Amino acid sequence: MTQDLFGGRSWLDEPAIVPAMSAAFLSMMDVHAVLALIDAARQLPLSAARERERATIAATLAPSEPWTLSSLREAVAGDVVPRARAFLKSLAAEPQVESLRGSARSIR
Repeated sequence: MTQDLFGGRSWLDEPAIVPAMSAAFLSMMDVHAVLALIDAARQLPLSAARERERATIAATLAPSEPWTLSSLREAVAGDVVPRARAFLKSLAAEPQVESLRGSARSIR
């Protein structure tokens, strides 16, 4: 992260960047936590429309170009993380997912 977002600068050499680096680290953790769940949802039997929605969110959370401070700020300030969370919550109502939940209960 320090290489991509801070050009290799170190908070040890520049203590003034600690607040910005800490904020970026927390933002990146949030993005990656949601991305891990979005990626895991790929294993679910989603409809084609829901899979497209999942893939669109995943592409936004894992852009082809490396993150920059401004792109990370925009992503976190925008709606992608809340949209991803809403998508994940909505999966609980999917009939295919509900049937999996029932199967998982019977395994215990």
